[in-house]
Amino acid sequence: MDTKITRQNAHDSVVGTLAPKRRQLILAALGSGPATASELAADLWRLGLLPYSHRGLVAPRLTELEHEGLVRTTGRKPCQQTGRSEAIYEAVRA
Repeated sequence: MDTKITRQNAHDSVVGTLAPKRRQLILAALGSGPATASELAADLWRLGLLPYSHRGLVAPRLTELEHEGLVRTTGRKPCQQTGRSEAIYEAVRA
């Protein structure tokens, strides 16, 4: 089976159980304006809502929210910590 299909099947089997609170927190944080995954992780960590600041804690949720049409990317900018290009996300207004 193709790796992409296997990965998608695994994702689909658990998507309903993946961190619903974290998804809500990310949407709330994006309410104050566009941000990268690293910036969101740092903001949520400073508020005591994440155990540590790492984009890996929020990036998968951002991808899910993007697939659902709740957030969208608006561009890219360098990460302040790594210098690598990172997507900028914003909440989609209903």
